[in-house]
Amino acid sequence: MDPETNIVREPDPVKHGQIRGMFAHSFSPKSLLEQEPIVQGYVDLFIEQIGKHGAGKDGLEIVRWFNYCTFDVRAHLTFISVTHGDGV
Repeated sequence: MDPETNIVREPDPVKHGQIRGMFAHSFSPKSLLEQEPIVQGYVDLFIEQIGKHGAGKDGLEIVRWFNYCTFDVRAHLTFISVTHGDGV
């Protein structure tokens, strides 16, 4: 696959389908159910941390904390789950 090509920018329906096929297993019902505890662990941590850090009079920057959470989930699903197969 050309490094400049991605599923969003691919105009050719055949190539788009080939790219989509590479990722289809990650979004199957079975895979999503297997990933749910991982995502839930990070959501629980997120809620704990915003409660802890947002309790002050100044609050917190919620967008920053959403970014932390989504980064952690993506990194885990991309790197940890693939190499170790373990949860949070």
